[in-house]
Amino acid sequence: MSLNAARGIFFCLFAFLAAFIAPIFMLFPLLPLLFLPPIVKPTIFRKIVDPLIWYWESLLVGLLDHVACVKTVITGDRIRSDDHCLFLMNHRTRLDWMFFWPCLFKLNAMRHERVVLKGQLKHVPGPGWSMQFGLFVFIQRKWELDKLFLTKILDHFRDVKNTAQLLLFPEGTDLTPFTKTRSDAFAEKNGLPKFNYVLHPRTTGFTFLAQHMKKNGTLDAIYDITIGYPVNIPQNELSLFKGDFPQEVHYHIKRNPCHQIPDTEKGLVSWCQERWSEKEERLEQFYAQKHFSEPQTVSPDSRNLQSFFTVISWLVLLFFQVWMLVNFSLIRWYALFALATMLFIDLRLGGLDNFQIDTYNKLFRAKND
Repeated sequence: MSLNAARGIFFCLFAFLAAFIAPIFMLFPLLPLLFLPPIVKPTIFRKIVDPLIWYWESLLVGLLDHVACVKTVITGDRIRSDDHCLFLMNHRTRLDWMFFWPCLFKLNAMRHERVVLKGQLKHVPGPGWSMQFGLFVFIQRKWELDKLFLTKILDHFRDVKNTAQLLLFPEGTDLTPFTKTRSDAFAEKNGLPKFNYVLHPRTTGFTFLAQHMKKNGTLDAIYDITIGYPVNIPQNELSLFKGDFPQEVHYHIKRNPCHQIPDTEKGLVSWCQERWSEKEERLEQFYAQKHFSEPQTVSPDSRNLQSFFTVISWLVLLFFQVWMLVNFSLIRWYALFALATMLFIDLRLGGLDNFQIDTYNKLFRAKND
């Protein structure tokens, strides 16, 4: 077995085990807090759960830094950790959302980010449940249903005064020969230029999110983020298992304050399309030079020591939890009960994300209104 393959197997198994164990021992015991009155600005539940989700995400950062040895290069603006915002990113691979976490970690801006993901990922035991606890935004790609859920979750962030930073891929899918062919057909039909480095964005979800967040007073900025892979481009999860990690991932960040963003749907569509035309030009130059032309924002090694100790702490934590499972029948019965309960909530009650929001709305929102 090659070194790269060994690294890939270790990365995937460690990441999956942590994501599977975390909901059982770290998150499930906190569910009763949903029923306590929100006597602090975030609900008690969110105030405790959000740092634990950050701790889980930090493990992936540490593994990417020290097992996969991925170098993260950042240019452009810094991300303000307290911004209520949208992150708009081109979708080069299916793994862009995960590679973005080291970028946020190095900018000290990872605590409030949620990813807008396709609904199938919600039901993956372990990782899907962790993301449900974190209120990641899962969409079904059926606009009538997605509009209702987006309204529900955005209003919940407003009601519990929780900072929401949503990562959205307006292209809707990653760049492949097949999706590029579809994008070219769309461009030809609508009299638009054909792109080589990005796909034409779908703007329905973006315009709704921007307008509704503005309406709720929870949009401080929209960050236009361009991601590029100068050497190799792992397209999917199988690439990671084989140890095919990118040597470098580059990000260029542009912060657009809310007052510079159009209010109308038509204006937002044009604004988004202009950003994607700029991305095409920037990426054409990037792949010619293998880097963005602007100065780096932070050192690629920023906070590497912290991410290293995060991996060590997770190793100790997982060893202890597995040891308890092996040696104590009571812990095994508890784990089975937690798994069965989370599976029931996931399949019968709409998921742990809906369960959180519905519980808050039934118990507290009517009183607050």
